[in-house]
Amino acid sequence: MEYKTYEEIKEIVGDGWAFIANPKRKNNSVELEGGELIYHDADKQKVIQASLNLRKGLKEKKVNVVTIHYCGERPDLIVLL
Repeated sequence: MEYKTYEEIKEIVGDGWAFIANPKRKNNSVELEGGELIYHDADKQKVIQASLNLRKGLKEKKVNVVTIHYCGERPDLIVLL
């Protein structure tokens, strides 16, 4: 696995979901700086399923921190119900 900046990940993923190992955050915020791209797809459910399937192999490689991140444009207002 190779570290990629967020810009490199976004170029690969486009408007889709990314499963990332060893994510780095900017100044301890929620803004992603980069990480190791493991899997990506436009379908969030496929990324979630892949993350569940790949998790055991990542533990063997001593990867303890992972994230699922949407790389597309986000609306200005998000409402959670």
